Amino acid sequence: MTFNILKIIDKDHYRENLNECTRKAFFKLPVMDKPKILDVGCGTGLPTLELARISDGEILTLDIDQEALNCLDEKIRASGLVEQVKTINFFSF
Repeated sequence: MTFNILKIIDKDHYRENLNECTRKAFFKLPVMDKPKILDVGCGTGLPTLELARISDGEILTLDIDQEALNCLDEKIRASGLVEQVKTINFFSF
């Protein structure tokens, strides 16, 4: 699936309700000041961005789909979370 099609489909719209699950899971953890989070299989990163907003931590994301990572990188910039969230293609290192 190309990056442009991902933008047209806007799968995140259908996944918004998953943010509630992300918040519930995060708040069940012990309280941590600026946690370091590894998100494996992040895809286009809807839960990743939610974690960045609610945790104020650093998040390292891994995925094998470069097009999905490109989409996530765009959302990271648009959300002003460049200092918090870094993406890595698992096959690139």
